Amino acid sequence: DISSLAYCTTDFTGPFYTTQGRGRRRVKCCLCLFVYLHTDCCHLEIATFLETDAFLKTMTLMVAPGGCPKLMPSDNGSNYVGPAQEINEVVDCMDQGKRQQYSPFAVI
Repeated sequence: DISSLAYCTTDFTGPFYTTQGRGRRRVKCCLCLFVYLHTDCCHLEIATFLETDAFLKTMTLMVAPGGCPKLMPSDNGSNYVGPAQEINEVVDCMDQGKRQQYSPFAVI
């Protein structure tokens, strides 16, 4: 039994210029698109730009309601390589017991 949210791919599009309120200056941002491969559903998040921290924030917002996907293939763009390294560093610092405790899957 595989969750419909288990496999997800992602991509960035933009830039877009948005305004927050009347009379404020325009801000450049990007749209982060998450596509769930089993259901072809989309999850959209606005990112400040193509940076590691921006992607990690959008991924946190995507994971919060549905859980962590089992597999997230990407095109290995520079905006994905940095977050992958940071996530791997955090996982490497955790001991095996904590990995199994916090992971929704058997072993990371």
